Amino acid sequence: MTRLMIIADDLTGALDTGVQFAAAGACVKVITNWTEDLFHSDSTADVLVVDTESRHIAPEEAYRIVYNVTAAAVKAGIPHLLKKTDSALRGNVGSELAAMLDASGRPILPFLPAFPTMDRITKNGYQYIGGHLLEESIFNQDPFEPAKESYVPKIIAQQSDVQVQVVQINGNEDNAVKHSIAVFDAQTKGQLRGIAQRLMREGKLSIMAGCAGLASALPDLLGLAGEPEAAACKADAILTICGSVNPITARQLEYGEAHGFHRIRLTTAQKLQKDFWSSENGKKELRELVSECLQEKLCILDTNDIPGGENTVEYTRANGISSETIRENIPEALGTIASELIRKGLKSTIVVMGGDTLIGILKKLGVQELEPVAELLPGTVLAKFRLNGNIYQIITKSGGFGKDSLLTDLAQKIITEEQKDA
Repeated sequence: MTRLMIIADDLTGALDTGVQFAAAGACVKVITNWTEDLFHSDSTADVLVVDTESRHIAPEEAYRIVYNVTAAAVKAGIPHLLKKTDSALRGNVGSELAAMLDASGRPILPFLPAFPTMDRITKNGYQYIGGHLLEESIFNQDPFEPAKESYVPKIIAQQSDVQVQVVQINGNEDNAVKHSIAVFDAQTKGQLRGIAQRLMREGKLSIMAGCAGLASALPDLLGLAGEPEAAACKADAILTICGSVNPITARQLEYGEAHGFHRIRLTTAQKLQKDFWSSENGKKELRELVSECLQEKLCILDTNDIPGGENTVEYTRANGISSETIRENIPEALGTIASELIRKGLKSTIVVMGGDTLIGILKKLGVQELEPVAELLPGTVLAKFRLNGNIYQIITKSGGFGKDSLLTDLAQKIITEEQKDA
């Protein structure tokens, strides 16, 4: 029976949260297309993670989706629900938290947004990343959704009028305040765990919200620990597919290129022009691109601009392409290339950077379910999926996680010794 359902607003977030339970031995399934019947019929998953793909949609629509998923889970009798939020508080945080609170019928939604192992903490209700207030961190440079506010209650209030209370370390949420969101301070992993333990003792973890930091404290508390699957991820080659423009990811790509990765950058037409790959010229370029990727042991397929080359911003302005269309066209383009690579017998383990990119690839492949296996590096998840009777490995990473050396660290971890010596 499913004991925990997690609602995530993007796929990489769904995986980096779900893997906290898979690594502890729980059976975890991540799905991208849910129905109410699933909650009644799927008894094999201890933890069911639903990716709602609601980060970039209108707040009202995000509320409706999360409300419906929560209500269905409550009706099905799933005892614990976790609303997974981005640790940089991007997306429809206020509307989605309000939706879970409203649909659950519970008086208080505990919200623990800290992720101390990734240097993301909550202090006096303010979110800090790398020692800086969220609005002064690298997430202020996000081209689509720059961080402009650090005080968590204010971020929630941008989309909801639900009452919010801040609970400081060793504090206690005010049980007299009904129908509210309680934002908990936490600066260490131990503090997170201590808060979760108290809430469990008091019967207040039927609904909760937070990121992978909170999830890492839950397997033992919820009785979801077991024998983890062996994470034997070995490969002859690595193909990194990146649709993220996060500055952290950009540094990782630069470092990888400087240390042995062959880097291919898509042109503005290849990544942004609708139906480009179905044109005669597009088909020719796709064949050449696939051939180049298949020949490289360490390869990066990237949508970031070449310095001094074609400029995506100028191209989109000249062609009247909206930011929403960019978010649709780039993942679709990368999905087209990835599906053709797999059709041509790709042997590389695929590393995907960015949740939009990952969902675009899976849509093209017709894959709606993933199983997280292990966290190879912080925020970097090994998962598997089934396609046409075969099992494929994929490694995922959200844009804002990881050291500059992430790609070379992965290569050291998973490339077989024979290939290293080749």
